[in-house]
Amino acid sequence: METALEIRRKRRKKPKLIKVNPFLLDKIQNQLSNINKNYKKRIVSFSSYVEHLMLNDYKNNFEILKKRKKSLF
Repeated sequence: METALEIRRKRRKKPKLIKVNPFLLDKIQNQLSNINKNYKKRIVSFSSYVEHLMLNDYKNNFEILKKRKKSLF
């Protein structure tokens, strides 16, 4: 089962949905927890990190998603 993430833009009323493999989300969450343990100064939340990745892809017309489609998504 895939999780849908919403991406909202100021000019668009309807949210953009992207389906992401839950295994990838777990992998990102584990990496973030390791980062937060090692570097206690800056704590990055899981949702903001995923949103950051998705927004970057959205701004770049999903170039990163297209490149990594076979391996990650």
